[in-house]
Amino acid sequence: MLFLVLVVWVLIGIWGLYSLLCIAFPLKPFKARSSAAKSFAGTLIAWVGVFIVLGTADFAPSPSTEAATVTTTQDTATEAATTCGDNGLALNDIVAARGQVDIRIAPDVNAARLRNEKASKALSGDHFHTLPAGSTVRRLCAQAKWTEFQVVTPEFLADITGWVPNENLEAIAKDAEGRRIFVEGDFYWDGDTSAFKPQIVAVVNKISRENVNCPDPDLQSVTKSESRSSPNAPVFFVTCGSGMDVFNVWFSPDDAKSDKTLNAVLPPSETSAVSACEQTAVNAASHPSTVKFSRVMSLTFRTWKNGNAEVRSTFTAKNAFNLETKYDIICSFTGSKMSGVSITEARN
Repeated sequence: MLFLVLVVWVLIGIWGLYSLLCIAFPLKPFKARSSAAKSFAGTLIAWVGVFIVLGTADFAPSPSTEAATVTTTQDTATEAATTCGDNGLALNDIVAARGQVDIRIAPDVNAARLRNEKASKALSGDHFHTLPAGSTVRRLCAQAKWTEFQVVTPEFLADITGWVPNENLEAIAKDAEGRRIFVEGDFYWDGDTSAFKPQIVAVVNKISRENVNCPDPDLQSVTKSESRSSPNAPVFFVTCGSGMDVFNVWFSPDDAKSDKTLNAVLPPSETSAVSACEQTAVNAASHPSTVKFSRVMSLTFRTWKNGNAEVRSTFTAKNAFNLETKYDIICSFTGSKMSGVSITEARN
């Protein structure tokens, strides 16, 4: 629309200039200078009018039209992104596995199982991947009876993709705060744990909410602790964390109904741990007043999510022969309490 108005405005301007020329030198179609002057006057008025229109009119597309165009484009893109395979939907949401199930390479019960290449090479023979109960997966393509997925948790299976029947997947139950609620179908049960299903489910849910270092416990790891259990008082544990920071949380079935909190065991602060380690060095020295504990050059402080901590350093002190000697010291902590100490003569 704007382009057409500009064209008209330019054409009117050209005709006005021609009319002005004809006032001085009468040319066709004007037979007299007076006709050319009238034409110039009319053209000037029209040219000014169009100029005013150009300056005040809004030639942008109407908001409704623009919005409709954007909406249509987005809808088309969304439709393209959410369709897949044989009339499937790329939902891209996360759901839970219900019970342990074989993983197939195609959406067919007769399709080959997904081979575990690493296990097959290491153990000789054919070994196949299974989807553990309680694991979570991202639905890549949900069809009428089968779903293609990628494992989300446990993390060590995160590179696994394949197909399972829809009946082996279920929505993740969540509480009012959006935290996952674990159910019996999420766990692996054996002879020791099966008799305590309701209590174990309740305690593990409690751990995931109260222990800040264990929001996603490994539901397949729940096991009876033989060393901590007695005939009438079983003790179980669940594994938390990942990588190099894996730890266990122990509990009893009675914890399900008790007011006992299952908060994370917190390690000591670096200041308190170093001070305690230094005092241990002083107490161990033959001449305590000669101890010079390194708080900078040789000092390291490390913590773990299970609440353990470790201080490593060196100190010098005079020995029983009144000779200054250098020592290495390692102080271990479980929570805020020192659980072990090692002092050895330094090699350098």
